[in-house]
Amino acid sequence: MDETFDHVNGLPYYDRQGRRISHAEWLDHMADFEFRGVAFDALGRYQVSTVWLGTDNWRGLPVARPLIFETMVFPVLKPSLPGVRGPDYGPPCTTRRYATEAEALAGHDQILAEFRILRAMEDDLAAEP
Repeated sequence: MDETFDHVNGLPYYDRQGRRISHAEWLDHMADFEFRGVAFDALGRYQVSTVWLGTDNWRGLPVARPLIFETMVFPVLKPSLPGVRGPDYGPPCTTRRYATEAEALAGHDQILAEFRILRAMEDDLAAEP
């Protein structure tokens, strides 16, 4: 049995450099929040999160390289309560996937820039009489 292949979902496993890894290695990495996390930013009422997934998330569609990183933007529905729990998030409003960590970081920054523009436009509209 090929240990670098997810036999349930039909997807191989990859490390952060895009090399095939075993199921056991993937599980170890998934349990490590520091390993999975790439970038996190709060932007007004949104949370921008970029993470390593370790599986190709094109679900069998033909792509040149496995897309093993993902950026999602979540609306913050309720802020966190100190010492009690974290914030409540709504469903993602934007999702983008990348093959390399460098692409993921650049994509994260691009989304931040796009959302800052949208936020400035919202502020301008709100300020109009």
